[in-house]
Amino acid sequence: CDTRAGGRGVLPAGKVGLLISEGGAGKTMVLVLLALAHATGGEWLGTYSLPTTGRTLLVLGEEDAEEVHRRVYNSAQATRSRAPDPGAIVAVPLSGLPAPMVEIDPQGNASDGAFLVWLRAYIASSGPFELVLVDPLSRFAGADAEIDNAAATRFVQALESIATDTGAT
Repeated sequence: CDTRAGGRGVLPAGKVGLLISEGGAGKTMVLVLLALAHATGGEWLGTYSLPTTGRTLLVLGEEDAEEVHRRVYNSAQATRSRAPDPGAIVAVPLSGLPAPMVEIDPQGNASDGAFLVWLRAYIASSGPFELVLVDPLSRFAGADAEIDNAAATRFVQALESIATDTGAT
């Protein structure tokens, strides 16, 4: 992420980006590596220098707290990164919990899901965070987002509302 004017960061500050590939390809690990690089000022994937550092919120829908800790620790070991400062990476492990960001009523109207409302409040009370990583799409956007453009658009709009409210990428 880069907040400098004219910067050349991996992701433009305050914008939503998506990392897309087939299931089981390692997207969660790539995001953990991004969180680690952002928190420590290291390189992401051994290629992309992150010119700014900051706090990262990892919102992981399929991991419990122990698994998140293991992934961050093993990623730091594998990349020979220094350990992130306490609080530099904050994880919200949601294994087994429903967390839709968008809810559809019986008439087909979309509204903010209870989890999105909670997440905004959590970020406001625990932030600031410069980077918010949400994984996987299906846990937060619903299964239809992978095949329905309108559902995917509603999910991106939910993420954009977080970026707008907080300035986070």
